[in-house]
Parts: sequence; structure tokens; C-alpha cells
Amino acid sequence: MKIVTTFVENLFTFWYKGVSKDELAFQFSNWKDPEFLYNFFKFNYKDLHRSIWKYISIEYAIDKTVQDALEFESEFLDNHEINLEERFKPLNDLQTSFINLNKSKCYGMNAPSWLRLYGLRVEKGVYVITGGAIKLTHKMEERAHTMEELIKLEKGRNFLMKENVFDGDGLVDFIEFQL
Repeated sequence: MKIVTTFVENLFTFWYKGVSKDELAFQFSNWKDPEFLYNFFKFNYKDLHRSIWKYISIEYAIDKTVQDALEFESEFLDNHEINLEERFKPLNDLQTSFINLNKSKCYGMNAPSWLRLYGLRVEKGVYVITGGAIKLTHKMEERAHTMEELIKLEKGRNFLMKENVFDGDGLVDFIEFQL
């Protein structure tokens, strides 16, 4: 795995071995792909067909996701001075303060949004994306695809600690010298 820069200042992303895109591009690509979304919502129909999501159809869910993904991606593409501290929140809703290498989440644009980017806060205003998901359940542990995101967060955190990346300068140095 390696870490690459993105089009947003102070936002970086993991690029996992064997994957054709970095995680940020991979998530937005999936969220805008009707075939991927159809298969996802068909597999997760019971979660989609709950009162919180107003029992919407798969077709409506696909439209909602593509629209939210386009707006979410545009927020990053069109707003290079985006305040990452305002957009990312601690993964644990009960946590009241940030710590370095804190597990974090960023919600899609259209509330309520099931789109999530997950990442690690390296320091104030500096984040590394580890992945993302369509989160239809209350807890991430309830589904395999969101549980996988928890694992990626932990692996990413362990990777950064192993590489002695604990602040923005360390991250930039690591990116410059990684093979």
C-alpha cells in the first residue's frame, strides 16, 4: 500500500496494492456506477427497505446515491480551500476531541446521506482517506462491507505508526520517499 496526494490540499489517500485506483477515486467511481449500485442495493435490500430510508425503491436509491456522490465529489473538486476539520468528524460519535491518527468519517452532502468516506486525521486539517462505504445500518459492525472499512482504518493507522508518520511533515516526507 502507498499514500498519494489528491486534488485537495492536505487530503491524501491510500492506494492499495492490486487496486486500479486510489481509495478516493475508487469510492466516487463506485458511487456513480449504476450497475455497482444496483447490485449493492439488491444485496442490501432489507437494510434499504427500513423506515429511516422511507422504504425507497432500488431505482430511487441509485438515483439518490449518484446525485449525492456527484455533489460530494464536486465539493472537493470545486472547493480547493475546503475546511477538512469541518467536514470530518470522529468515527466515534461520543468522542469530543481529536487526537492524531484519529479514525474519522466524512458524510455525503444530502442529509440523511448514507455515503461515507473514512480516514485518519494526521493533524489538524490533514487527513488520509482509507476507504468509504454506503452505510445503511446504525453500526458499522452490522455488515461485512462496513466492517471491512473498520479493518482498513485500523490497518492504515498501524501502517502510519510503523512508518513514524505522526504529523503532516512526517506524512509529506513519507510520500516523497516511498518506493
